[in-house]
Amino acid sequence: MLRQLGYPGDASSGLLTENLADEVLFEPRFQTLPCPALDLESGRCELYAYRPSACRTYGPAVRLDGAELPHCPLNYTDATPEQIEEFRVDIDTRESGEAVFAEFIGRGGSPGRTVIAFALKEPLDPVSI
Repeated sequence: MLRQLGYPGDASSGLLTENLADEVLFEPRFQTLPCPALDLESGRCELYAYRPSACRTYGPAVRLDGAELPHCPLNYTDATPEQIEEFRVDIDTRESGEAVFAEFIGRGGSPGRTVIAFALKEPLDPVSI
């Protein structure tokens, strides 16, 4: 099914290719769909306690490893650019991220990029997180 939709990577493992053009063409088809971790009745994230870095950072004004990430257009609707900067959060994950990644690989994880839906395929073990 994913192969028919033009999934930009390996549809069985979920790993994305390094071809950005394929990814750019794939993304618009799913931009309007809700996150697979969203409880549609309550509007709450079922993954909140274990959410990935992208979910932790998208929304508020964040500078991640020196790069400014776009904030949610619904946040700061009445704020001036100066006010947004005043509340911007700086996060540096380079050192801690490398340690977490090494542990992930040590537990048998595969390196590579994927999408949230594939990351959610494996059940989370809250004791080990």
